[in-house]
Amino acid sequence: MPKLDPKLQSLILDISFEHDVDPSLVEALIMRESGGKAKARSPKGAMGLMQLMPSTAREMGVTKPYDPNQNVKGGVRYLAQMLRDFPTTEEALVAYNAGPTRARSGKIPRSSRRYATQVSAHQQLLQLQKELEERNPTYWSKGVQE
Repeated sequence: MPKLDPKLQSLILDISFEHDVDPSLVEALIMRESGGKAKARSPKGAMGLMQLMPSTAREMGVTKPYDPNQNVKGGVRYLAQMLRDFPTTEEALVAYNAGPTRARSGKIPRSSRRYATQVSAHQQLLQLQKELEERNPTYWSKGVQE
């Protein structure tokens, strides 16, 4: 399973803890959104690691959406808001992807439901990998996982 750059992982940890969000959820979301590419841009105009739409970036105080620090801070702040506003992580992920207004209306595209399932599955894999690394660090440090 591909891994993010260690500096980016450290940034994710710091910002996730600051906003009380599980860092494995943030890492999974980044992998699904941008594949860890800070300069990623979607056809719909979403930008950076966490694929913030311009209006969301502005709302979250992000002035440089391709700057990893600003993008992750804004994206995690937005994700934390969705996690507070929706009763389950899956619904919060749907809202992150489709927008909270659309999520509340119940008119949710199938692609947003698939997105939430994919992010959740990736998060579970990350958590399992971390658990395995903690149990046997020398096995994983030798690059056997690839």
